Amino acid sequence: MTLAADYAMDFGYIWQQKSKTLKGLGYSTQIGYKLRGTYYGSGSSSDSESDSDSNDLTLEFSRNDMWHGPYVSFNIIF
Repeated sequence: MTLAADYAMDFGYIWQQKSKTLKGLGYSTQIGYKLRGTYYGSGSSSDSESDSDSNDLTLEFSRNDMWHGPYVSFNIIF
């Protein structure tokens, strides 16, 4: 069985300014804190553990990556 999940949380503010005379051209600024992560898990279990003569390979893997921190973003709106 394999499981993969992505998750993200974003907290912050967005300021935006548009101009009617320039047909909606403007800018936006974002400032905040972001938490983003990915979880991968893969496992295998055998039905019978008394089978010592078999040379089966069992793969089990689990990984959880997290990225977080403050950010500032500037954008042009057109």
